[in-house]
Amino acid sequence: MCLRIDAGRPIAHVAAEAGISRRCLANWDARRPAHGENGLLDHSSCLAISPARTPEDTADLVEALRRQTKHGPARLAADLQRLHGITVARATAHRILVRRGLKRLRDLDPPTGEQLREVNRYEPRPGGGHDFPSLCGARGWSRCR
Repeated sequence: MCLRIDAGRPIAHVAAEAGISRRCLANWDARRPAHGENGLLDHSSCLAISPARTPEDTADLVEALRRQTKHGPARLAADLQRLHGITVARATAHRILVRRGLKRLRDLDPPTGEQLREVNRYEPRPGGGHDFPSLCGARGWSRCR
């Protein structure tokens, strides 16, 4: 498609022939000189880093409090404020527990707070997108990656 544009064809005509929007093709055409052929490959639109992510030392405190007290996210957030003067939302405390595999109390040994079972989390593919082959094949979705 980019070669057709380079040959002098209007972007709108090439986009119509390819069945995509003119805006999408214009983005691809702008990406090609900046990044070469690799710029045309699919890539994730999520951020590589999250500047507003909770600091690791705070997450470590939430994990330690969870293992010691066996409290839920709301009480952990209150304890963190009361004991350490760190304000964390309940949702943030819950997100930290999920990220660390401590979401369910039944996964922890009651006396010691150690992990009883392995918690498997879905991790996205490095290149972005999702991988649901069983859903795609069963329902015949044409847009699955």
